[in-house]
Amino acid sequence: MNNNYRFIAIGDLVIDRVIDKFGYTVKEDGGGSKFNVLSRIASNRGKALVFSGCGKDKSGDIAIHSLKKYGVDISHIVRYGNQTKTYELQRIGNGEFKSTKKNWYKDSIITIDIVKRDILPEDVIVMDNLTNFDIEILNSFKNDKVLDIGRINMLEKLSNNQIEKYLKGRLEIIQTNEKVEKYIRNRFGYSNISSLYEILQPNLLVVTKGKNGADFITSDKIWHKGIKKPAIEVDTTGAGDAFFSVIISNYYEYVKDKNAIDDTFVNNTFFEALKVTKQVVSYMGSRGDLDHFLDNNKTSIVQTSKKTIRKDDDIIYE
Repeated sequence: MNNNYRFIAIGDLVIDRVIDKFGYTVKEDGGGSKFNVLSRIASNRGKALVFSGCGKDKSGDIAIHSLKKYGVDISHIVRYGNQTKTYELQRIGNGEFKSTKKNWYKDSIITIDIVKRDILPEDVIVMDNLTNFDIEILNSFKNDKVLDIGRINMLEKLSNNQIEKYLKGRLEIIQTNEKVEKYIRNRFGYSNISSLYEILQPNLLVVTKGKNGADFITSDKIWHKGIKKPAIEVDTTGAGDAFFSVIISNYYEYVKDKNAIDDTFVNNTFFEALKVTKQVVSYMGSRGDLDHFLDNNKTSIVQTSKKTIRKDDDIIYE
């Protein structure tokens, strides 16, 4: 892991509370895609830090512990009030949940002014949303930024002009999924995936396609990576976050200010991301595999190296 960079997330902490059909809580743990990504980077001995806020309640304690136990730096968390933002999740079958927001106060506890005091030029900002606060982040910092666009509703409040204004050419990496990719193309009236790159123009664009693999797109090439043997899925929660964590880690280890994105980088990164994602979907919860490895005194989950041994029976190279 390249320790020349700190990977940071800005925004209030969130709790995921899983309830059964009778309303009883069966699990309560830290949530939020960008915090899942940081947990995985930290578990691989990377520098991960949160500029966050939460309440002075039990849920806040749980949210903070859910990051600290993986090695995320929690020294910049601000605690105020007695409520922590909560997603109440009720399983409705097939790995899907009905989500209800609880204690969802309007204004963020953490503020841009607080963050500006301590952010460093080499910090990489990990983002997973496009709220007004996130757009303020985009406009306030010149730091490298990486973004996972995981949901269509993140874009529905923005016009086409705003999407281009806020995103086009302003991010190092953008990851999204095939549903969002299709939605954006339809809105802009384009017919192929290369058009999506023209709209967003990050240094690297990744479109995940579940059991069908992923596409890696740069300004001059598209790699279609398929899967021969999809994993047996127990719970797909957090799979995209795990995939993104490997892409970010490898990009800043092997590409940033060093090399161009080439076949070797894409092949190795896809293999490693697929390996980690297979671990994730084999456990319950977005960080279930991390907890399993911690319980067995193993601290490194994402195994990245310059010499990756690939098993070609798992991956289709196109």
